[in-house]
Amino acid sequence: MITIYYSNKLESLKDELIQLISSNRLSDPLFSEVILVENPTMMEWLHIELAKFFGISANINFFSSFNFIWSMLNKSLWDIFPASMLTPSIMSWVFMKILSEINCNQYLIADWSCIQHYLYNDVDHRKCLELSEKITYLFIKYLVYRQDWLVQWQKKYNESDIYISSWQVELWCLFLKEINNNKFLFCHLQDNVYEYISCKLKRNYVNLTKLPKRILVYGISWFSPILLEILQALGCYINIYIYCINPCRFFLLKNLNYNFINNISQENPKFFRDNFLNSSWLNIFSTQNIFLNNKKKCNSINNSLLSTWSQFFQKNHYSLLSCSTNIHERSCFFENTGNCLLHFLQNDILNNYSQTLNMSINTSFSSINDKFKNIPKNRLLHANDCSLSVHVCHNMQREIEVLHNNLLGMMSDDHLLLPRDIIVMAPKIDSYVSVIQSVFGHASFYGRHLPFIILDSSSNIGLISSIFLKLLNLPNMRCTIEEIFGFLEVEALSRCFDIDKDSVKILNTWIPESGIRWSLDDDMFSKHIMGTAVNVQHTWKFGLSRILLSYAIDNASGPWCGILSSALGADNMDFIDLIAKLDRFIEKIKIWRDRLSIVYILKDWLFVAEEMISDFFVSDFNLETEFDLKSLKNAWRKIITSGIQANYYKSVSVDMLYRKLSDVLHKKTINRKVFSEKIVFCDLSSMRSIPYKVIYLLGMNADVYPRFDASLSFDLTVKNICDLDCDMWCNDCYLLLETLLAARKSFNISFIGYSMHNDTKYGPSVLINELFEYVFRNFYCFNQDTKNISLLTMEWIYDTFWRWHSRTPFALENFIPDTQNQSFFKEWLPIINDNINWSKSVFLCDLSSLSNDNISLSILYDFYNHPVRMWFQHRLKIYIPKFTEIPIDEPFFIDIHLKYQICRSLIWAFLNNEDIDDLYSRIRISSILPYGNFGDVFWLQQCQKMMKLSQVIKGYYIPNNRRDLPISLSFKNFRLNGILSAVQENGLLRWQPRILSMRDGLLFWLEHLVYCATGGQGNSYMFGVKSCWHFRALSSAEAKEYLLFLISGYLQGMNIPLLLFNYVGGCWLRHCFDSKTRDISLDLSRQYEARCKLIESWENNQYIYGENSDPYIKKLVTQLNDDDVESIILAAKNYFLLPMKFNISDVLYS
Repeated sequence: MITIYYSNKLESLKDELIQLISSNRLSDPLFSEVILVENPTMMEWLHIELAKFFGISANINFFSSFNFIWSMLNKSLWDIFPASMLTPSIMSWVFMKILSEINCNQYLIADWSCIQHYLYNDVDHRKCLELSEKITYLFIKYLVYRQDWLVQWQKKYNESDIYISSWQVELWCLFLKEINNNKFLFCHLQDNVYEYISCKLKRNYVNLTKLPKRILVYGISWFSPILLEILQALGCYINIYIYCINPCRFFLLKNLNYNFINNISQENPKFFRDNFLNSSWLNIFSTQNIFLNNKKKCNSINNSLLSTWSQFFQKNHYSLLSCSTNIHERSCFFENTGNCLLHFLQNDILNNYSQTLNMSINTSFSSINDKFKNIPKNRLLHANDCSLSVHVCHNMQREIEVLHNNLLGMMSDDHLLLPRDIIVMAPKIDSYVSVIQSVFGHASFYGRHLPFIILDSSSNIGLISSIFLKLLNLPNMRCTIEEIFGFLEVEALSRCFDIDKDSVKILNTWIPESGIRWSLDDDMFSKHIMGTAVNVQHTWKFGLSRILLSYAIDNASGPWCGILSSALGADNMDFIDLIAKLDRFIEKIKIWRDRLSIVYILKDWLFVAEEMISDFFVSDFNLETEFDLKSLKNAWRKIITSGIQANYYKSVSVDMLYRKLSDVLHKKTINRKVFSEKIVFCDLSSMRSIPYKVIYLLGMNADVYPRFDASLSFDLTVKNICDLDCDMWCNDCYLLLETLLAARKSFNISFIGYSMHNDTKYGPSVLINELFEYVFRNFYCFNQDTKNISLLTMEWIYDTFWRWHSRTPFALENFIPDTQNQSFFKEWLPIINDNINWSKSVFLCDLSSLSNDNISLSILYDFYNHPVRMWFQHRLKIYIPKFTEIPIDEPFFIDIHLKYQICRSLIWAFLNNEDIDDLYSRIRISSILPYGNFGDVFWLQQCQKMMKLSQVIKGYYIPNNRRDLPISLSFKNFRLNGILSAVQENGLLRWQPRILSMRDGLLFWLEHLVYCATGGQGNSYMFGVKSCWHFRALSSAEAKEYLLFLISGYLQGMNIPLLLFNYVGGCWLRHCFDSKTRDISLDLSRQYEARCKLIESWENNQYIYGENSDPYIKKLVTQLNDDDVESIILAAKNYFLLPMKFNISDVLYS
């Protein structure tokens, strides 16, 4: 017997199911309940609800419809082997075997030319694998929806029909031949296997002891034809209870929509004869004394939404009713009692209600009670109704920002609303993942944290599974630093090699400095570089050798066996122990990379996963890890066993198994944290019908939803559509209807309505337009201003239920109090709110003055090197860490710091007449130079530049006559102490292996003043590439006067930040400095040009380094304004102008 329970609420169906289980318990407590569900999410939700009622949810077997059919096949039919050949996994291997033989010309059939052309030169079998997967799911579709085709193809009937594709016919026959030859095949496959199951059940050829005692079907939206046949056959032996969401109380057997049947009889007579004009239906008609020609009793669908959006349900519903005459119906429909548009719509759909309003009511507020009697209360809308809303945004970023702001507003208005009561769905949630993480994650810094979980396509793969897939892909990996440390950051793996988190952090600093970039050894490197045998110095083997050598030999001792020890300076056994652990891990990686690079037959792959897990993971790390590893082993074993059962005899590469395992893991059961205390983000189909207080739909654009079914080009069902096919368009319409009915308090829709660039308008989904067209035709509105009740206008609907949002979150209209779009993003208030007199003075307030009698020369030097950084670090104790990106390639260019070190070494070598070739060898084996010939070109270029510079320096350089000069200068309130290094008898000599900057001039001016203040009489020279600073000797008194001004600037700059910027200020001064007058030019055109250059040099781009890229300056000056420009110019005048005036060099500064 089949009993169908109908309800418009999933909770009601759940209560009925619980009532049945609790009141009609199974006779044997060891028997399991069998429940068929739509998807894993529905299973998890029902699990939780059952546990809430019974205290525990156990001994329940949940099945999808497909898995249920094969469970019945394997367990209930007495003459069938347990291993079925029609599971997708085995079918895929069988088709792959056939296709590979086709590619080898073992099947010479004329119509195979298209397949052979596609598979041509498929060396790695990638095309064969992908095509076999597509063909597998195509034939499964045929098995479910086109059983008659496969029977005809098997017997080669009707080959002249237009829908017959001869290569598919031949492929199906070859498939049957393959499985008939297989020893694991069951013996009766002369007809369609689904028909075979159904016939066995109908003929009593069943093992009743293995049948479940009853079957509960819960929340399934679509019943395939074969599932209906199986349920019909099983209904003769056991009770079947179907719990079905029904949007309308009149979609019942006793209120059957005979107009629908009449339409079918006219459009598809054959389908009508096969499914409706049989004895069972005639009995039903005669019982109710109703015939098709009796037009008076034909019920029509009045509600336009129900008529358009429920076609998917109607097809499925009438197919369900036609499967048996022994059907009992029970209904438990509930109307909403709320006074809002959402509940009105849900009640209209439930009651199949529609009233086109064609008369205007214009009633004064004083007599509203008299006229209101003629207007149903559920037809009147108010302007403060927030149960249904549409949000129009400019891009996905704004959609998520608006979503976050709206959720905060809802939760502030309703303190009982929790994150777990909210679900956000989209047709393609994958495209929103990065934006969701950015907006919702960044909100935590401003105290607006909302917990959330994203169920995208990658969320089903856990961390352990993801790492295992990467290990399988070792033959294709470059083994960069990032990839290797990606493994070690997983504790379950790093603990296997006794490496903890702190050790990983230490290794993260050591490894990049050792010159390691990628590749485990020379063999792997040469394999990637066109098979050329080379000796490289950026592999893990070479880098670890350098690190270990640093423990035994100092870097200054020179190379040993062609290896220069690392400059890390390791000097303890803990260092050696840690490197040894890392080396053991790298060696294990190398072993498995070599092993996985070889192709094996399937039997040899069977235990590879278990061995790999044993080598790389601590299985008892925690319960979750243990469960994931067990799932991995089972998934791997199932894939290999399926191929063995399919008798696939060819060798298989790890790439093929990697793709198969990846597909399996992506399709595994859902994340069990989905029903936690968090906001859920998911696809529309993932959580269909599950009730939530607030449902929010994203990305509902016309070109996105309803979706179009991207069928295969060789899918024959596309050109030969049947009425009971699962149509994507109708499915999406009904899916939106289910989602609308599942909302309990608020239903919100968002779409991109404008282009971010030019405000081009984009339309919403046609279903959204249909929804508000229905609202327009079926409701009145009450105008609070005019105190009148009138018909709706589209303008009133747009003003009330539609919200147009600004392009940016900091627009002024987002912060107008008591408006619908009022923003919670308070961090934008200082920029747009005129009521807050925000200025930098709030932040840049005076600190307490420095009370230091002794000033160090090194501190003074550091201050003028970077005044803002000095102020942050010494006064605020704020240190901004410098982010360094881990290199992943061998160096083809050198960063500015390494280049500086190499060039300084070259200058010293030229000045001291050292062997340049020896220096080149040392630098080459230290893995600093760019790779290969790039390094040779770089070396020659720098040698030429530094040779020219060193020749200039030699004219002033006095070897062995450079000493450190102690400094102790007394001023009025303090003393200046320190060491002035490298002082020659003829003055100061400095050099830099680059173009000298304004900062270099100021720092050299500071040293020159100190030198002269101590009685120095010589000139001071600083040489750079095509640049020079030259200062004449000053008297001690004059030098002290200028030095005192710099010290005063230091004391003041440590209280209030000094905006002395090297690039910006120096750029301004260079463009307005007159070399003839040795002063700033007052010409307006030059001043304007200098100011423009200042602003240009502030912004950073791919060609020019901008001052705003400095992290400390960026913290201080977030956005350059006129006041900042004036402060920068003033600082440049005060501190950069004097060195420019006193510079008497004839070398042009650039």
